[in-house]
Amino acid sequence: MQKYLYFNTLAVEGTAADEETACFMASTLLHMEMHSTTEIKLQFAVNPEGNAGDDAVVILNCTAGKEKDIMDTLINEINYGQDAMLVVADDANSVYLHADVTSVGTISVVDAS
Repeated sequence: MQKYLYFNTLAVEGTAADEETACFMASTLLHMEMHSTTEIKLQFAVNPEGNAGDDAVVILNCTAGKEKDIMDTLINEINYGQDAMLVVADDANSVYLHADVTSVGTISVVDAS
């Protein structure tokens, strides 16, 4: 079953590259990394040609020291979860895949227009 990762931030769209809501196929997740002590960066390949710089990036805010736990939970849900759509972080409804995800920092994508 194809899985999808859903993100929603309360931030108002500031530019064409910043989104309020995004949903990515889990298979496009390239990597996750600790971006700072309270941020996880998720990078998605969204361009079929694979052009560098065309990846989408989601920054998740989280409790310091819980990055590995959050990444582990996400991997387990992608691999073994029963739902096709995984709500990773939804600020509008205060729904998070892991209790230590505190909010969505930013969602940045290449403007398709």
